[in-house]
Amino acid sequence: MNDKMKISNYDAGAMQALLWVFTGLNAVSLVPFFIWDFNPNLLAIAMIEAAVFGFLHYRSRDFWSIWYENGNIHFKNLYKKQIVSIERFKKVETIGISRYEYGLFLDDNTVYAFALGGMEAWKLFFKMDREYYAKKVNAKLLALKNGRIDA
Repeated sequence: MNDKMKISNYDAGAMQALLWVFTGLNAVSLVPFFIWDFNPNLLAIAMIEAAVFGFLHYRSRDFWSIWYENGNIHFKNLYKKQIVSIERFKKVETIGISRYEYGLFLDDNTVYAFALGGMEAWKLFFKMDREYYAKKVNAKLLALKNGRIDA
């Protein structure tokens, strides 16, 4: 029997790949300007853009696509894939200043950050409870952990 439940509705790997595409397009678009008319201002702009893209890549490497399947929680992004038992699940809560970024905590306090997809985030836009989605996912995962329900 294949029990599957999405926890994050956001494809982290696809967004990380898209960020690499935008980084490459940005770098390629700057090459003609360096060839035809190099100047220090252009170099400063390129360095600022490199710093921005570097920060975005650094920040995105810790975002995960997360789902539950057959007694395990799966974490996947462009760079890694990990599988842990549901028994190691501790809690899900809102992290950061955005109400659409969540962290899934394991028993060793490892945090796997994830975000909601477009429609899921839009549905929560009008909710007054900042922790609504976290409470909902916590209840489902704790029930699965304790063996009370199937996904």
